[in-house]
Amino acid sequence: IEFSSILDSIARGEIESLYVLGGDPEGWIGDSDAAKLDKLKLLVVQDLLESAASAKAHFVLAGAAWAEKDGTFVNHKGLAQAIHRALRGPEEARPDGRILMELAEKKGMFHAPTLRKEIAAALPALAALSVGELGELGVMLEQPVAVEKPQLQTV
Repeated sequence: IEFSSILDSIARGEIESLYVLGGDPEGWIGDSDAAKLDKLKLLVVQDLLESAASAKAHFVLAGAAWAEKDGTFVNHKGLAQAIHRALRGPEEARPDGRILMELAEKKGMFHAPTLRKEIAAALPALAALSVGELGELGVMLEQPVAVEKPQLQTV
């Protein structure tokens, strides 16, 4: 869903609460779009950086930078690779996975390989993540089957 569609739904009163995860150093929302968030009864922003949205949020959860968390990146070719925390962030910041696990009331520490297995079981397109540990080179996700374009014939 494009963010503009979400903003339109907020304007129509179809969305009353919104939980947003940010983190784009270039900024992901401008003042004019952030003004549209005023209609929300509840706005939670989980972000690394301050933004026009965090200024309007009812709750701001301090997220972590990419070097401060474990997780998975999938590149444009469908290669899933593990990332590992390289440093600890400021005391008030928490890795996104930990915040989401706590909100879901899942006990214990966030463990990326275990979560990959859960995701793989739920989403067939990510079944290759079922190995949990992705190894040094990562794993390829299944690529969509290429469909040949029909050839036009001239008569």
